[in-house]
Amino acid sequence: MKTRVVVLLFCCVYYVYSYVPSCTRPHEKHAFVMDCPPERSCKNRGIEFSCLADQKREQKCVCDEGYVRNESNECIEEENCATCPENEERTCLQGLCRPQKCIEKNDIIFCQLVDEEKCEYGCACKIGYLRDENGTCIPQDKCPTVPCPVNEYFTNCAKGMCRQENCTELGKLSECKTQSTELCEPGCVCEGGFLRSKNGTCVSIDECHRELCPVNEVYSSCRQPNCNSDKCEYKYRSQSCPSDEPCEVGCVCKRGFRRADNGTCVDERDCESQLCSINEQYLSCIQAVCRVEKCSDLGGSLSCKGVSERECVGGCVCKDNYFRAKNDTCIKLSDCDADLCSENEIHVNCVLAQCGPMTCSEKDGPMYCPSVDQKSCKAGCVCKEGYLKDDSGKCVARENCPNSDSFKTCAVNEQYSNCVQSVCRPEKCSNLGGSLTCTGVSESDCTGGCVCKDNYFRAKNGTCITVSDCDKECSGENEEFTNCTNPCPPRTCNSLVARFDCSKPKPCEEGCACKPDYLKLDDNSACVKICECPQMASSPDCPKL
Repeated sequence: MKTRVVVLLFCCVYYVYSYVPSCTRPHEKHAFVMDCPPERSCKNRGIEFSCLADQKREQKCVCDEGYVRNESNECIEEENCATCPENEERTCLQGLCRPQKCIEKNDIIFCQLVDEEKCEYGCACKIGYLRDENGTCIPQDKCPTVPCPVNEYFTNCAKGMCRQENCTELGKLSECKTQSTELCEPGCVCEGGFLRSKNGTCVSIDECHRELCPVNEVYSSCRQPNCNSDKCEYKYRSQSCPSDEPCEVGCVCKRGFRRADNGTCVDERDCESQLCSINEQYLSCIQAVCRVEKCSDLGGSLSCKGVSERECVGGCVCKDNYFRAKNDTCIKLSDCDADLCSENEIHVNCVLAQCGPMTCSEKDGPMYCPSVDQKSCKAGCVCKEGYLKDDSGKCVARENCPNSDSFKTCAVNEQYSNCVQSVCRPEKCSNLGGSLTCTGVSESDCTGGCVCKDNYFRAKNGTCITVSDCDKECSGENEEFTNCTNPCPPRTCNSLVARFDCSKPKPCEEGCACKPDYLKLDDNSACVKICECPQMASSPDCPKL
């Protein structure tokens, strides 16, 4: 087969006689020749050139008739030129724009623009032939089939595909990779309509959908990511989803399944167990629970009220004998102390009713066990046995308390209390026989101080006396207790001027009478100073006011 090449040369024709090349190699001669057609060579033999007639001629060394120039620039007989094997032909190798090998049979070929003067000629397979693994050009339809798995075909540039390749890319924009032929790697790719799955096989698009979704889920071309109506928590209550939210492709729970808190889809009959944490149980009406639920509520009062069905909300509550801790977990009753209280503290139902010193400043004070009305009790934390609170409020071992004389030294028949407001009993003799109202006191309202011991009461003079001595306390002003309230003469202003027969006095009676220098205006009046009696108005012993 001959190739025709047309070369257009536009130039003026002129002759140069000044330079005569020396042609000394075998089978060479001098000749005036044009640039086109070029000198016959092993490379361009068999190629016909079409040239313009009006060209410049130059004197050059050319091969003798019947000789052509080889690649070593020597003139040799044409039959000595290297020839192409069967089913091959000489051509410009850079200008080929078709597959050359069997493994390139299905490839896209990148064609290059080539300057004819820079062509390198060589042997290539003729059209309709491709080179096999041994380098022999064979008919294209005789190329061996490269063994690829089902739903795949072979390509010489497996990484140069411009389409989705894997199931994980489904629904995403394809990334087109620019790959030069030199960097291409042959291999098998999925056929159209198939994508590579996790296990490496090429599966249909529908199979990809199933593979992308976890167990108990199905692929959806339109799901609303902000709509949680399929969650377990909405099994017993509805949720309206925004109608204007755009669709997204993704996985949703199968019919009869709901999404649990851990993100998996579970049988909706198992939602209750999935909703709740350890030591919790699901109830369809948490408002109807009538028991202490939190550690912090232990020891407090409990009020239960009726709940209508339409007010009910489903949810998780602690199981029986478990209580909600500060971290929202459900713990045993024995663990509530540690949850509610600080180190070395315990939880008690009535902080104010604790017996003994509570702080380091009280450690050497008298033992005091207050009597507190149950209504005034409040639960809280106190130091455990053998521990007292230091100045910072931390419970420390009793022996680690700082040496301090700051505890109150109380008078006889008194004892120190770290919360005088919490004492709920009559404190004064004057309160005996009256009504008593006790109110709850918070720890922040407490102040320390001395109070009368049990069965002692504060007298008018501020001392603490027994109840029997309280009877001797007089309520009237300027009165005092005496063993004889009916002396003769009587202690009235009238006795200052009147005469009384005291030969047969009445038996004495204990009770309240005027203090010395005080008399009563009459039997029912208060005690006044003697000089205030009308009978002493003119007495020189009483100064005029």
